Amino acid sequence: MSDYIIDVKAQQPPQNVSELISDFKNKIETLELKNKHPLVVFQDGKSGAYYIDCHISSSSVNNLLDYQASLDPDEQEEFKANRDLLPFHKAFLAMQEDAKKGRQFNDIIVEYLPKGSKAEKPLKIYGGQHRAKSIEETTNTTDRYHGFRVYFDLNSTQRNEIARVSNTNINVPLDLIDRMNETVIGPGLRNWCQTVGFLQKGDDFAERKNPEGIITVRLARAFVVNFRHGKEMKANIDDKAYTSLWGDEVNDEYLKLQSTERAKLLNNKNLIEAARNYVALHKKQMEIVKKDQVLSQTAEFKTKAMTPAIISSWAIVAGLLQKNKSRLDKLYQLVKASGNKDPLAAKEMSEYKHHDYDPKTYRGLGTRSDKKERGKLVQLFLLYSDPASQSTRIDTRLIDAAVTDYHAKFLEQESKKKKARIMKGG
Repeated sequence: MSDYIIDVKAQQPPQNVSELISDFKNKIETLELKNKHPLVVFQDGKSGAYYIDCHISSSSVNNLLDYQASLDPDEQEEFKANRDLLPFHKAFLAMQEDAKKGRQFNDIIVEYLPKGSKAEKPLKIYGGQHRAKSIEETTNTTDRYHGFRVYFDLNSTQRNEIARVSNTNINVPLDLIDRMNETVIGPGLRNWCQTVGFLQKGDDFAERKNPEGIITVRLARAFVVNFRHGKEMKANIDDKAYTSLWGDEVNDEYLKLQSTERAKLLNNKNLIEAARNYVALHKKQMEIVKKDQVLSQTAEFKTKAMTPAIISSWAIVAGLLQKNKSRLDKLYQLVKASGNKDPLAAKEMSEYKHHDYDPKTYRGLGTRSDKKERGKLVQLFLLYSDPASQSTRIDTRLIDAAVTDYHAKFLEQESKKKKARIMKGG
């Protein structure tokens, strides 16, 4: 019997794919081969990837599944594609019980990689890891066949696309998707984060907001892009109301950069210095709040520096102040100047509400990520850096002055725009 037949829409697989399919057939028993049915090779119309759909028993697949699969095993092998398993999630617990009762699962996405890292586990999972784990646990109780889609000889772009599609559901955090996309771009941003201290060596970006304060891809991109924007602005830095970039805006800007341009930016010594100072700010915020009996009762206070509006706003101010060393130094000295207080005054920020501008539902400065919120925070860090300011730390008076100043500048800008339209007859 031939190793396989080809779907009418697929091209003839190259030799390396054919060899892998033959190796898979010889080493792993499937229901199709057991019943002498030929394997059908399909080719994805968009990515060009080759795969087969087949059924493998829990006993045959046991100990062959790699849950630590990498999107780029050649150059970034240590960084995995999957989310961490959630062993106590109620949906997973129910799935395990169903498997024990004989439920058969389908559409588990793997790549057959019999060589390289963890060759003893050649089935690299890119989708359906919780279903696969449930299957493995039933080997000695109910040995059923389950549906697998097995890919062969993927490149990193194809792996990323397959993993992204496999994980596209309402429960998958956008930060995980960003992390997968960044892995395809290359290790540059991750290496940079490890260099400046946002990540420890060997660590990967977080897949979602987390109590440990580990940076996500989008937060790292926000820091880099906003610093660049601030550094390139030429107007008088105290003349306008600023907004920093976040969300899709920052991703669009970051992804527009050419690889050489991105590499040059990440190697910029001023950006590296700014990031290291922000890491020091983040670490002190974490340490002070952790030790304080009152502050530690609110989890968000500890990770205040990893709030989207704050990290993007601080970065743009660090960029704006590159040509003003005395003000830049004062911004960087916030860590030491705050003494035994948390440098970002998390409690004061959370309790602040401007009597004229903020709605009743407002939960304090830094809790939102809209343009207005970012603008207020930019003004706060600019005001703190002003040599005329006698504030050695962020407090309620400084917050109130900054927010009031922001609204005054914002209204002045809006007034000028409206007047200009009138003058033009618009």
